[in-house]
Amino acid sequence: MHYLHRSAYMNERMKYAERRQLACKLPKSYMSIIIDGMAQNHCKLPWYCNLKDSENSLPQHLQGVLNHGRGFTIYRTFHNVRSGANLAIHTFLRTLEDTMAVEGSLPETIFLQIDGGSENTAKCVLGVCELLVARRITKQLVIARLIVGHTHEDIDAVFAKYG
Repeated sequence: MHYLHRSAYMNERMKYAERRQLACKLPKSYMSIIIDGMAQNHCKLPWYCNLKDSENSLPQHLQGVLNHGRGFTIYRTFHNVRSGANLAIHTFLRTLEDTMAVEGSLPETIFLQIDGGSENTAKCVLGVCELLVARRITKQLVIARLIVGHTHEDIDAVFAKYG
């Protein structure tokens, strides 16, 4: 059983690397996007270097969107905006809009890498993805969900620079 899990993990990583490489080498045909939130314990303002002073801090949420070969954007929200499916959809659509503004159109294939969080697997997220294909904004939108317990190596590395 352990062997199957390891094999599945390695296969997922290889597929992820393939999707990332396609987006970087053939940007007119492919786009690869990762959406993930930063660990909440590193997002309080002001940051007291792991000291617990939650009474005098302002909680915030940092949502990162890594668009392989195109850039990385951090969206910041405060405690009055919930970080759920609406935020995931908003950051995804903003990334698509920004790409269209720069490039004039979207590639035929978009890879959306998500983790298993409820904000990413909600029916409304899947519905927006289906709508983008139905409206012919893109020809194909492939959602790749990570194996439970594993995170995105690229986006976590970028967040590590800020945490």
